[in-house]
Amino acid sequence: MEGEEGVTEAEGEVTEVEAGNMEAEEGVTKVEGGVTKAKAGNMEAEEGLWKLMEGLWKLILKRLQKLKEGLRNLILKRL
Repeated sequence: MEGEEGVTEAEGEVTEVEAGNMEAEEGVTKVEGGVTKAKAGNMEAEEGLWKLMEGLWKLILKRLQKLKEGLRNLILKRL
């Protein structure tokens, strides 16, 4: 009987270890999901920065165009 009790106890410990391993795997999955979300957020931030830079370039080009037109008008008035 003692041998059977020892085996039962050992099997119970193995079950606890397996349950702990499953919890650890769930934790790793949660961490991997968090990393994926962080990467997605980083990509969104990069896209936002590109859109911001694109908007700034458009604004700069518009201002340069107005400056060019203003200088052209000044030159034409003096001729």
